[in-house]
Amino acid sequence: MELLSEHMDYLMHCPNCNSPVTLGDRYCQNCGASLDDTPPPAAPSPNPFRNLKVRWVIVWAAFCFAMTIVVVALGSLYLDADPSDPMARLIAINLLYGSMLGWIIWQFRRKGIDIWQLVGRLPPRFSWFPVIGLLLVGYAFSTGALEVVGSLISVTMPEFLQSNTIMSDSPESSATYFIVGIATAAIVGPLWEEVFIRGVLINRWGIKWGIRNAIIASAALFGITHGYDLFGAFMHGMVAAVLYIRTRTLLAPIALHAAHNTLATLLNFASLAAGEPDTGSIAGDIESLVLGLALLTPTLPILVWYICKNWPSHYEPLPYQASGVGSFPADRAADAED
Repeated sequence: MELLSEHMDYLMHCPNCNSPVTLGDRYCQNCGASLDDTPPPAAPSPNPFRNLKVRWVIVWAAFCFAMTIVVVALGSLYLDADPSDPMARLIAINLLYGSMLGWIIWQFRRKGIDIWQLVGRLPPRFSWFPVIGLLLVGYAFSTGALEVVGSLISVTMPEFLQSNTIMSDSPESSATYFIVGIATAAIVGPLWEEVFIRGVLINRWGIKWGIRNAIIASAALFGITHGYDLFGAFMHGMVAAVLYIRTRTLLAPIALHAAHNTLATLLNFASLAAGEPDTGSIAGDIESLVLGLALLTPTLPILVWYICKNWPSHYEPLPYQASGVGSFPADRAADAED
């Protein structure tokens, strides 16, 4: 039965473009390649994500966070730098993200994970228009969720809102901070978060819990790490995960994430230049509640429709498996413990 399952998995994808095909088809509907002369399946190779334990990533993240605090403290001591300065916070974020990304790539080499297979390549005749649509709808949803959350928090924690509102006279409105902020939002952040949250967690947790549970769990973690933007980040995580599985490349969710962050950063700095509160902050009045609900009402059904329409089946191959030329069982072994 195991050999039959592996053979079926091989035949259900075109050997030329790796697109899904129906058993019994003579030609691939995507590239037109003949399926009559399909070679016998190659011997399955072990899934390298079985050997990558997420708990060690968390341990390393804690270590990197502690080292980042030490570096910032030393900078404030010997360079007379203010650790509360916005630029210092940005530098600390880049140090943390950079060290984490470097460690993950090192682990890939140790565990035999091909970084280029993980990233994948765009499908033939790929169109960016749906991604642009997801960007606009997703950004509107995230903005609406922030407005609603701000209105709810204002009832119980008004001091929190005041402390998280940035005005145009803040040093964060400087040109240097703008350049570094854009670079962090458009490059460093999306690269680390997509490689880890989407690339590592979905492929690793997909082995342990199944691909559907991996999507939900990774999106939940992504939402939790974004603080009061919990709901917007969770929905973005769901959409990005589905986009990753459907396109079989991290390039699509990385581009979506980078565009979302860049748009948010540009709008924030535009509001700072105009002397208004940072649009990334939460306001918390009745007008914000009405605006938030007005944005959520049309965008939530669209995002839910997209997720449901592209929701993977239980037998969907993991993205790393689907993007590679080799084949290994999409095993969900009980002994694959984290």
